[in-house]
Amino acid sequence: MKSRERGILLESGTNEVEFLEFSVAGHLLGVNVAKVSQALVLDELEITHLPGGADWFVGSVYFRGLPIPVIHLGRFLGIEEASSEGQGRLLLVLEFNSKINGFVVDKVDSIRRVSWNDFKAIQDGGEASSEMCVTGTVTIEDRIVLILDMEQMMARVDPSMNVEYYVDAISQHVGIDRDRVRILYAEDSAIVQKVTMKILRDAGFTDIRLMTTGRKALDYLLANPETVDVVISDIEMPEMDGLTFCRQVRQTPAIASIPFIFYSSLINDQMKKKCESVGGDASLAKPEIHLIVSTIEQLLSA
Repeated sequence: MKSRERGILLESGTNEVEFLEFSVAGHLLGVNVAKVSQALVLDELEITHLPGGADWFVGSVYFRGLPIPVIHLGRFLGIEEASSEGQGRLLLVLEFNSKINGFVVDKVDSIRRVSWNDFKAIQDGGEASSEMCVTGTVTIEDRIVLILDMEQMMARVDPSMNVEYYVDAISQHVGIDRDRVRILYAEDSAIVQKVTMKILRDAGFTDIRLMTTGRKALDYLLANPETVDVVISDIEMPEMDGLTFCRQVRQTPAIASIPFIFYSSLINDQMKKKCESVGGDASLAKPEIHLIVSTIEQLLSA
Protein backbone atom coordinates (compact mmCIF):
# COMPACT_ATOMS: atom_id res chain seq x y z
CA MET A 1 0.00 0.00 0.00
CA LYS A 2 1.57 3.25 -1.10
CA SER A 3 1.28 6.61 0.60
CA ARG A 4 -2.14 8.00 -0.24
CA GLU A 5 -4.26 11.08 0.09
CA ARG A 6 -6.49 10.28 3.04
CA GLY A 7 -10.03 9.88 1.76
CA ILE A 8 -12.55 10.37 4.55
CA LEU A 9 -15.67 8.18 4.47
CA LEU A 10 -16.13 8.64 0.72
CA GLU A 11 -18.72 11.31 -0.03
CA SER A 12 -20.35 12.93 2.97
CA GLY A 13 -23.47 11.25 4.28
CA THR A 14 -23.66 8.16 2.03
CA ASN A 15 -23.66 5.77 5.02
CA GLU A 16 -20.69 3.92 3.52
CA VAL A 17 -17.26 3.32 4.99
CA GLU A 18 -13.98 1.96 3.68
CA PHE A 19 -12.09 -0.51 5.88
CA LEU A 20 -8.47 -1.47 5.33
CA GLU A 21 -8.26 -5.24 5.66
CA PHE A 22 -5.01 -6.65 7.02
CA SER A 23 -3.80 -9.76 8.84
CA VAL A 24 -1.95 -10.53 12.06
CA ALA A 25 -1.13 -14.13 13.02
CA GLY A 26 -3.75 -15.47 10.64
CA HIS A 27 -6.50 -13.21 11.97
CA LEU A 28 -8.32 -10.94 9.50
CA LEU A 29 -8.55 -7.45 11.00
CA GLY A 30 -9.86 -4.13 9.76
CA VAL A 31 -9.59 -0.42 10.53
CA ASN A 32 -11.33 2.60 9.04
CA VAL A 33 -9.30 3.87 6.08
CA ALA A 34 -9.82 7.40 7.41
CA LYS A 35 -7.36 6.53 10.20
CA VAL A 36 -4.69 5.11 7.88
CA SER A 37 -1.77 7.31 6.94
CA GLN A 38 0.68 4.88 5.33
CA ALA A 39 2.02 1.31 5.31
CA LEU A 40 5.81 0.90 5.42
CA VAL A 41 8.09 -2.13 5.09
CA LEU A 42 9.29 -2.82 8.63
CA ASP A 43 12.80 -4.10 7.83
CA GLU A 44 13.55 -0.90 5.88
CA LEU A 45 13.02 1.24 8.99
CA GLU A 46 15.49 2.18 11.70
CA ILE A 47 13.73 1.45 14.98
CA THR A 48 15.06 2.78 18.26
CA HIS A 49 14.37 0.02 20.77
CA LEU A 50 13.59 1.04 24.34
CA PRO A 51 14.40 -1.55 27.02
CA GLY A 52 12.29 -2.18 30.08
CA GLY A 53 8.85 -1.56 28.57
CA ALA A 54 5.92 -3.84 27.79
CA ASP A 55 6.70 -6.67 25.37
CA TRP A 56 4.34 -5.20 22.79
CA PHE A 57 6.10 -1.82 22.80
CA VAL A 58 8.81 -2.22 20.16
CA GLY A 59 10.27 1.28 20.35
CA SER A 60 10.15 4.43 18.21
CA VAL A 61 10.67 5.26 14.56
CA TYR A 62 10.85 8.56 12.71
CA PHE A 63 7.86 9.26 10.49
CA ARG A 64 7.66 12.56 8.59
CA GLY A 65 10.34 14.00 10.82
CA LEU A 66 8.70 13.06 14.12
CA PRO A 67 9.28 10.06 16.42
CA ILE A 68 6.22 7.82 16.74
CA PRO A 69 5.69 4.76 18.96
CA VAL A 70 5.81 1.31 17.37
CA ILE A 71 3.38 -1.23 18.80
CA HIS A 72 3.56 -4.96 18.07
CA LEU A 73 -0.12 -5.56 17.35
CA GLY A 74 0.01 -9.36 17.70
CA ARG A 75 1.54 -9.17 21.16
CA PHE A 76 -0.77 -6.37 22.23
CA LEU A 77 -3.85 -8.39 21.24
CA GLY A 78 -2.45 -11.56 22.77
CA ILE A 79 -2.53 -13.61 19.57
CA GLU A 80 0.12 -16.03 18.36
CA GLU A 81 3.09 -14.95 16.28
CA ALA A 82 2.77 -15.75 12.58
CA SER A 83 6.20 -14.98 11.15
CA SER A 84 9.76 -14.36 12.26
CA GLU A 85 10.50 -11.03 13.90
CA GLY A 86 10.76 -8.18 11.41
CA GLN A 87 11.08 -9.94 8.06
CA GLY A 88 8.18 -9.56 5.68
CA ARG A 89 6.20 -7.45 8.10
CA LEU A 90 4.73 -4.01 7.67
CA LEU A 91 4.36 -0.96 9.86
CA LEU A 92 0.80 0.32 9.58
CA VAL A 93 0.82 4.02 10.51
CA LEU A 94 -2.51 5.23 11.88
CA GLU A 95 -3.54 8.80 12.72
CA PHE A 96 -6.56 9.56 14.91
CA ASN A 97 -7.34 11.53 18.05
CA SER A 98 -4.63 13.95 16.84
CA LYS A 99 -1.98 11.26 17.46
CA ILE A 100 0.18 9.12 15.15
CA ASN A 101 1.13 5.54 16.04
CA GLY A 102 2.72 2.65 14.16
CA PHE A 103 1.47 -0.94 14.40
CA VAL A 104 3.42 -4.02 13.31
CA VAL A 105 1.22 -6.24 11.11
CA ASP A 106 1.90 -9.25 8.89
CA LYS A 107 0.17 -8.25 5.68
CA VAL A 108 -2.06 -5.55 4.22
CA ASP A 109 -4.69 -7.10 1.96
CA SER A 110 -7.12 -4.59 0.44
CA ILE A 111 -9.54 -1.76 0.99
CA ARG A 112 -13.15 -2.84 1.37
CA ARG A 113 -16.13 -0.53 0.90
CA VAL A 114 -19.18 -1.52 2.92
CA SER A 115 -22.38 0.01 4.21
CA TRP A 116 -22.70 0.65 7.92
CA ASN A 117 -25.80 -1.54 7.66
CA ASP A 118 -23.42 -4.48 7.08
CA PHE A 119 -21.43 -3.77 10.22
CA LYS A 120 -22.31 -6.09 13.11
CA ALA A 121 -21.58 -4.57 16.51
CA ILE A 122 -20.14 -6.82 19.20
CA GLN A 123 -22.96 -6.05 21.63
CA ASP A 124 -25.35 -7.38 18.99
CA GLY A 125 -23.70 -10.80 18.95
CA GLY A 126 -20.41 -10.49 17.10
CA GLU A 127 -17.96 -13.35 16.84
CA ALA A 128 -15.01 -11.68 18.60
CA SER A 129 -14.12 -11.04 22.18
CA SER A 130 -14.06 -7.57 23.67
CA GLU A 131 -10.72 -8.59 25.21
CA MET A 132 -9.28 -8.23 21.71
CA CYS A 133 -10.40 -4.60 21.50
CA VAL A 134 -12.83 -5.42 18.70
CA THR A 135 -15.81 -3.15 18.12
CA GLY A 136 -17.62 -5.31 15.54
CA THR A 137 -17.39 -7.44 12.42
CA VAL A 138 -18.09 -7.29 8.71
CA THR A 139 -18.45 -10.35 6.48
CA ILE A 140 -16.66 -10.09 3.14
CA GLU A 141 -16.73 -12.95 0.65
CA ASP A 142 -17.74 -15.39 3.40
CA ARG A 143 -14.83 -14.24 5.60
CA ILE A 144 -15.31 -12.52 8.94
CA VAL A 145 -13.17 -9.42 9.39
CA LEU A 146 -12.76 -8.14 12.95
CA ILE A 147 -12.92 -4.35 13.13
CA LEU A 148 -10.56 -3.01 15.78
CA ASP A 149 -11.61 -0.50 18.41
CA MET A 150 -8.53 1.70 18.14
CA GLU A 151 -9.77 4.21 20.71
CA GLN A 152 -10.09 1.52 23.37
CA MET A 153 -6.66 0.14 22.47
CA MET A 154 -4.91 3.50 22.65
CA ALA A 155 -6.61 4.40 25.91
CA ARG A 156 -4.68 1.46 27.37
CA VAL A 157 -1.42 2.54 25.70
CA ASP A 158 -1.51 6.32 26.22
CA PRO A 159 -3.52 7.82 29.13
CA SER A 160 -3.72 11.19 27.34
CA MET A 161 -5.87 9.51 24.65
CA ASN A 162 -8.38 8.26 27.22
CA VAL A 163 -11.43 10.48 27.65
CA GLU A 164 -11.21 9.86 31.40
CA TYR A 165 -7.99 11.88 31.36
CA TYR A 166 -10.07 15.01 30.79
CA VAL A 167 -12.74 14.45 33.44
CA ASP A 168 -11.38 17.20 35.70
CA ALA A 169 -11.03 19.70 32.85
CA ILE A 170 -14.74 20.50 32.38
CA SER A 171 -15.50 24.06 31.42
CA GLN A 172 -17.28 25.85 34.25
CA HIS A 173 -18.77 28.63 32.15
CA VAL A 174 -22.20 29.77 33.30
CA GLY A 175 -24.53 30.91 30.56
CA ILE A 176 -27.60 28.66 30.40
CA ASP A 177 -29.72 26.52 32.71
CA ARG A 178 -27.98 23.23 32.02
CA ASP A 179 -30.56 21.10 33.81
CA ARG A 180 -33.18 22.29 31.29
CA VAL A 181 -31.14 21.40 28.20
CA ARG A 182 -32.40 18.27 26.43
CA ILE A 183 -29.55 16.36 24.77
CA LEU A 184 -29.73 13.53 22.25
CA TYR A 185 -26.41 11.66 22.29
CA ALA A 186 -25.44 9.05 19.63
CA GLU A 187 -22.36 6.93 20.41
CA ASP A 188 -21.69 3.19 20.04
CA SER A 189 -18.53 2.91 22.16
CA ALA A 190 -19.37 1.81 25.71
CA ILE A 191 -16.25 3.36 27.23
CA VAL A 192 -16.85 6.74 25.55
CA GLN A 193 -20.56 6.64 26.46
CA LYS A 194 -19.78 6.07 30.13
CA VAL A 195 -17.30 8.91 30.54
CA THR A 196 -19.16 11.40 28.33
CA MET A 197 -22.41 10.82 30.19
CA LYS A 198 -20.60 11.27 33.52
CA ILE A 199 -19.04 14.54 32.43
CA LEU A 200 -22.28 15.93 31.04
CA ARG A 201 -24.14 15.02 34.21
CA ASP A 202 -21.39 16.37 36.47
CA ALA A 203 -21.57 19.60 34.48
CA GLY A 204 -25.28 19.88 35.25
CA PHE A 205 -26.88 18.36 32.13
CA THR A 206 -29.43 15.87 33.45
CA ASP A 207 -31.80 15.35 30.52
CA ILE A 208 -29.78 13.11 28.17
CA ARG A 209 -31.17 10.53 25.76
CA LEU A 210 -28.51 7.99 24.70
CA MET A 211 -28.64 6.06 21.40
CA THR A 212 -26.08 3.58 20.09
CA THR A 213 -26.50 4.24 16.35
CA GLY A 214 -27.31 7.14 14.07
CA ARG A 215 -30.41 5.26 12.85
CA LYS A 216 -31.84 4.91 16.36
CA ALA A 217 -31.09 8.55 17.11
CA LEU A 218 -32.76 9.72 13.91
CA ASP A 219 -35.84 7.57 14.54
CA TYR A 220 -36.16 9.00 18.04
CA LEU A 221 -35.75 12.55 16.77
CA LEU A 222 -38.38 12.08 14.05
CA ALA A 223 -40.84 10.67 16.58
CA ASN A 224 -40.07 13.30 19.24
CA PRO A 225 -39.01 16.48 17.42
CA GLU A 226 -39.97 18.80 20.29
CA THR A 227 -37.96 17.00 22.97
CA VAL A 228 -34.39 17.68 21.82
CA ASP A 229 -32.43 20.95 22.11
CA VAL A 230 -29.05 19.75 20.87
CA VAL A 231 -27.55 16.62 19.25
CA ILE A 232 -24.10 15.19 19.99
CA SER A 233 -22.99 12.44 17.62
CA ASP A 234 -20.05 10.18 16.86
CA ILE A 235 -19.21 9.60 13.19
CA GLU A 236 -18.34 5.87 13.08
CA MET A 237 -21.49 3.95 14.07
CA PRO A 238 -23.30 0.82 12.86
CA GLU A 239 -26.54 1.07 10.86
CA MET A 240 -26.07 4.79 10.11
CA ASP A 241 -22.95 6.92 10.50
CA GLY A 242 -22.99 10.39 12.00
CA LEU A 243 -22.56 12.22 8.70
CA THR A 244 -25.62 10.52 7.21
CA PHE A 245 -27.53 11.15 10.45
CA CYS A 246 -26.75 14.87 10.30
CA ARG A 247 -27.62 15.13 6.62
CA GLN A 248 -31.01 13.50 7.27
CA VAL A 249 -31.64 15.95 10.13
CA ARG A 250 -30.88 18.96 7.95
CA GLN A 251 -33.14 17.65 5.18
CA THR A 252 -36.13 17.26 7.52
CA PRO A 253 -37.87 20.63 8.15
CA ALA A 254 -39.29 19.70 11.58
CA ILE A 255 -35.82 19.06 13.05
CA ALA A 256 -33.52 20.92 10.65
CA SER A 257 -32.69 23.78 13.02
CA ILE A 258 -31.51 21.66 15.98
CA PRO A 259 -27.81 22.33 16.76
CA PHE A 260 -25.65 19.34 15.80
CA ILE A 261 -22.23 18.64 17.36
CA PHE A 262 -19.87 15.97 16.01
CA TYR A 263 -17.61 14.30 18.59
CA SER A 264 -15.26 11.83 16.92
CA SER A 265 -11.72 10.46 16.77
CA LEU A 266 -11.71 11.16 13.02
CA ILE A 267 -11.78 14.95 13.32
CA ASN A 268 -9.11 16.74 11.30
CA ASP A 269 -9.20 19.59 8.77
CA GLN A 270 -10.64 17.39 6.01
CA MET A 271 -13.28 15.87 8.25
CA LYS A 272 -14.29 19.27 9.62
CA LYS A 273 -15.11 20.31 6.05
CA LYS A 274 -17.23 17.18 5.57
CA CYS A 275 -19.03 17.83 8.86
CA GLU A 276 -19.79 21.37 7.68
CA SER A 277 -20.94 20.10 4.28
CA VAL A 278 -23.72 17.99 5.86
CA GLY A 279 -24.80 20.81 8.18
CA GLY A 280 -22.86 20.20 11.39
CA ASP A 281 -22.53 23.21 13.69
CA ALA A 282 -19.34 22.05 15.44
CA SER A 283 -16.86 19.17 15.21
CA LEU A 284 -14.78 18.20 18.24
CA ALA A 285 -11.95 15.68 18.39
CA LYS A 286 -11.81 12.90 20.96
CA PRO A 287 -10.63 12.80 23.68
CA GLU A 288 -10.97 16.55 24.44
CA ILE A 289 -14.40 16.02 25.91
CA HIS A 290 -14.28 19.16 28.05
CA LEU A 291 -14.94 21.26 24.94
CA ILE A 292 -18.42 19.76 24.58
CA VAL A 293 -19.77 21.72 27.56
CA SER A 294 -18.65 25.13 26.31
CA THR A 295 -19.74 24.29 22.74
CA ILE A 296 -23.27 23.41 23.88
CA GLU A 297 -23.49 26.70 25.76
CA GLN A 298 -22.19 28.71 22.80
CA LEU A 299 -24.65 27.15 20.35
CA LEU A 300 -27.69 27.42 22.60
CA SER A 301 -26.84 30.95 23.77
CA ALA A 302 -26.52 32.06 20.17
